[in-house]
Amino acid sequence: MGAAIVDPLPLHLTSRVAPELYDRILDNLHDSPSALSACSTVWRSWLPTCRYHLFSEVVLSQKFATFLRSRANQEVIPFIRKVIINGGWGDPNGKSEEDLFLLLGDLENLACLRMNRVVTWETHDLWRSVTLTAAGTPLSHRLSSLILRSVHFPSFSALALFISTFYNLRELSVEGVTWGSNVAHIEEGQLPPLETSVLKKLRIASCSFRPIILWIWPELASGRVIEEDHLTPPRLTHLALPEIFPNEGHLLGSLLRTLGASLENLEIGFLSHGSDNSDDRDMFSLVDLSYNTQLKTIACHQVVLFHFPFRDFSTTAFQSSNDPTSRYRWVTDILGTIQSRKILQVTFHVWLSAESQLDLINWSALIRILLSPPLAELRHLRFSVSGIGRDIDLVEVWFRRRFGQMLSSKAKLQVEFSE
Repeated sequence: MGAAIVDPLPLHLTSRVAPELYDRILDNLHDSPSALSACSTVWRSWLPTCRYHLFSEVVLSQKFATFLRSRANQEVIPFIRKVIINGGWGDPNGKSEEDLFLLLGDLENLACLRMNRVVTWETHDLWRSVTLTAAGTPLSHRLSSLILRSVHFPSFSALALFISTFYNLRELSVEGVTWGSNVAHIEEGQLPPLETSVLKKLRIASCSFRPIILWIWPELASGRVIEEDHLTPPRLTHLALPEIFPNEGHLLGSLLRTLGASLENLEIGFLSHGSDNSDDRDMFSLVDLSYNTQLKTIACHQVVLFHFPFRDFSTTAFQSSNDPTSRYRWVTDILGTIQSRKILQVTFHVWLSAESQLDLINWSALIRILLSPPLAELRHLRFSVSGIGRDIDLVEVWFRRRFGQMLSSKAKLQVEFSE
């Protein structure tokens, strides 16, 4: 049976449809570039909405840069709000980098810059000139989100100089960023300060946490709370530090105490390896969430239950889960300090290869915390699982066995697999 042919509505009807209705329909195509491209050629009035979605986020390659430089394509520039720069820019003469700097300065509505896998990035004088003196509002004041992933800087000073160029950052993400030991233009004791008055989201992952935090808030070096020094404390609402060494617990504790009630979303994880060093274990006690009374979500990373070579823990599960030197003790120790009455979601990022490994966690202590009065509003309990197959139903049963009847009247359990 052939497909039915549907005639289009007559013009005298379609011309009466409110433009807002067309916009709403086109908005639903935001993740379909091919459909948006097709719609952009149907009706001139649809073109701005299609361009809004097609060019809101772009990967700035040499080919696309050439496209933007064409006079015929200048109308696209106002729609670009996020730019992604991948590795591969640059030539021996630095000509393409200069072109890149100048092009970024011309993107009048650019709000987010993400850099991926850039082998070496130096803060050239031309870059500072473009960001500070671009036409209209300079890029240094326009950019509100900076995301650095796997970017190498010649020195920490170069990294600080680059980030501090932007005065209105609301989001800063530093992931897999490295720096050399080369002495840069600025001495370490004279690093340019970062304007943090509007900074709301901070993520530091797969790189050293301490130097970045102490550069942003040097007052924390003394271990004192910034408010005690009569300075304006940071107002972060989102903080993600998924990879912290135990000996950095003191600094983390000072930061969390300083953030106080402003913090609403926290991601945290300790790279603990079950050391017998009591000093390392005592560091967990310095991380106190009782000061963060407005917390709404918390995510625990680095719950790595997988062991190689594989061992079956079923016979020693009780002893392992209650061992005071356990590498997983920090999970219950830290969650047990929660005093916020607004917690809606708790997430655990778990790596395992067999059900028996789950018994390395002290489930009785964890359930006791989840049922405590501070978590009375808990609605979602999420487990993001890595290191095992894709049978979600089977793995979900493993978790339900350990929670028993707790979930029937409490939070909704969600189990998902991550790469």
